[in-house]
Amino acid sequence: DEAGEVHWPVLFLYPQHQQTDFIQDAAETVAVADLLEHVLPQGGPPAPWDAKGEFSVRTVHLYLAPGTVTGKPLLVTDTQQTLADLLQRNKAVVAGVPMFYVVLAGSAFEAEWREREEV
Repeated sequence: DEAGEVHWPVLFLYPQHQQTDFIQDAAETVAVADLLEHVLPQGGPPAPWDAKGEFSVRTVHLYLAPGTVTGKPLLVTDTQQTLADLLQRNKAVVAGVPMFYVVLAGSAFEAEWREREEV
């Protein structure tokens, strides 16, 4: 753009519900938490697939999808990082679209998913 920022499409994957959210245009300088807030707004209505209203910025863990050095999903521990910082610090190789898995923190599903993905 005019400010010299890179803009990315971003994909959020909810494996527990086999659903996705897509952000078409995210500036690299935006905090990952702000992107997540866009798809899971605090105080907003839950997603149609979230019948129990469990998914929110505060109740989920975010994992950077494979493409990292390890080739395995990587837990994002600091969602205040910008998209650029997160991708650069983790040496992520992005083939067009950064992708994040979003799972309910501490859930049985997360434990099973982590084991299956070898996280």
